[in-house]
Amino acid sequence: CSQHQVTQIMASVLSNQRPPYAIRGGVYDALVESQGDMFFADNQEVKAAIALFQEIEGVEIEPAAGVAFASLIKAIQHGQIERDAFTLLHITG
Repeated sequence: CSQHQVTQIMASVLSNQRPPYAIRGGVYDALVESQGDMFFADNQEVKAAIALFQEIEGVEIEPAAGVAFASLIKAIQHGQIERDAFTLLHITG
């Protein structure tokens, strides 16, 4: 990921050119231990998620929260979360 690419990221607070995957007890270990998944959202998906949240809840959210919401939408679309499951997503900003 180049510096130019980082400037293109809508939710720049979530960008990291050197993510701490190798740190013991870090992201990699947490994902392995929990058998978790990681999702990403591109800028178009983030914009769509922000617009959907605004439409449904009447609140404009920041891009980082848009990434979280877009990722939740993807998890549902990919069948990793059942459509009628109770899910809590903490939205800030």
